[in-house]
Parts: sequence; structure tokens; C-alpha cells
Amino acid sequence: MYAREKVLMVVVAALVLAVPPAASRADESASLPRAEEIVRKALDRMKEADAEQYYAHYTFSQRAVVEKLDERGAVKERSEELYRVYPVEGLPFQELVERNGAPLSDKERKKQEERLRKLRQARSQKKGAGEEDEMTIRLDEETASRFRFEVLARESINGRSAFVLSLEPKKGKLPVRKKVDNILNRLAGKIWIDEQAYEIAKVDVHLTEPVRLWLGILASIRHIEFSLQQQEIDSGPWFPARFDMLVEGRVLFSSIHERQRVEWNGFERFAQ
Repeated sequence: MYAREKVLMVVVAALVLAVPPAASRADESASLPRAEEIVRKALDRMKEADAEQYYAHYTFSQRAVVEKLDERGAVKERSEELYRVYPVEGLPFQELVERNGAPLSDKERKKQEERLRKLRQARSQKKGAGEEDEMTIRLDEETASRFRFEVLARESINGRSAFVLSLEPKKGKLPVRKKVDNILNRLAGKIWIDEQAYEIAKVDVHLTEPVRLWLGILASIRHIEFSLQQQEIDSGPWFPARFDMLVEGRVLFSSIHERQRVEWNGFERFAQ
């Protein structure tokens, strides 16, 4: 859950041309449901749609690209990994199959086999099946309650109508139960919710202020922006399609300035 240079005058011109007359904007705003209603229906949809069951029946590929950037934003190092994702004991397993365009070595393949063996054993014994680490974000009522939403418009995403909502942290002290809450409580941006399915079609957010983790001794994050797009598969389940993220900060004594991209493709029913 994943910065592009833009020509300012082109963006400004495009925005000016795209703005409809005031009467049209008022009419559209009047026809839009309230933000609370949209968010509630989206949360209800998440409860109904058992994501774990979806992952238990599908296999797909996941391509991850990480680019380390210099101070000017130029790429100084790039790595790319291709994974095959498939269910193991009902939960997704990411098997690395290719690194930087080349097949894995015998040593690397054996390492993946050992990972799979240990995972099968742990999941069959129900060890760690429900555990979440300190940096896991779960989309639920508690997460949504931290934000103030406002309905902006309707837009087309992949040929489907979606509600566009702005989101920003609520004022006051927000709860910090896990390390990731320090980041979550400072995110703002937009979210696109499919008007028909009430699934999240797209999220585009950024960090509103720098964040210190572990009292700033181990890590600090100056800037984060990420975008997530989702897609409908087989006229039913929704899966991630693309994630982009730019992050700047520091971990221990090393600075971080990198861009990440993850793409998911080739969804198929998994044959047991």
C-alpha cells in the first residue's frame, strides 16, 4: 500500500479546461450521496467480501521494481523481482521466480523451496496465521474513523463510474497502537470508490508532515506518497493492479530516497 515531474502550465491549463460552469458543478454536487454513506457502504462491502477466500482460489504474478535515487532524483540503482503468488494452506505465498530478468540460481531456488516447506508447516499448525506486524495497515471502521472525508465528484476509472472523496486526518490526538499509526495518522489525499460495487478502485495519498519512528533514533520519514489501483477479476473479486510509492527518509545512519512499483497480472483460478 506503493513523484512524477509535471509541467506546471500544462496541468494548470488542463484543470481550467476541465472545470465545468458553476451551475453544472452545483447540480452534480446535489446528486452525489454524502461521504458518510459512501464510506459506510464501502466498509460493509469489505466485510461481505472475504479477501482471504479470494486469495485462496487465485494465482497470479507480482512484479516489484525498486529504484534507489540520488539527491537530484536520478536512478542510481535498480532491482526487479518477479514472483508467482499462489495459496498455501489458504493464504497467499510469494515465490520468487526471477531476479533482474534472470532465472534464479540453484542456491536461490533451494532457498525458496525451504521457505515454502517452513511456511506449509507453520500454517498447517496454525502458527502465526493471524499475526500482523507493526507496519500492517488494515482497512476497517477503526482506520476510517481517523479521517474526515468529503465527496468531490464522479469520475471514470477503467470505464466504470466512481465517487471521488478527499481524505485528511481528523483534528486532535489520534490513537497510536502500532508503529504504522504514526504514518497513518498523517496521511491525506483522495480515494476513488466504485459506484456499482463500492470497492476501492484507487487511492492516492501523501504524508502531511515528517514522521519519527522509534523516537527518531532508528528511523525518520520526511516524505511519502503512494498510489494504489485495484481491478475487478471475473466479475467478482477485486485485486490490486498497481502500487507506486516514493519515500524519503533515514534508517539508522543510512538515508533513503527510493521509488517502488509493484504490478499484479495474470490472475487465474488456482487448480489444487
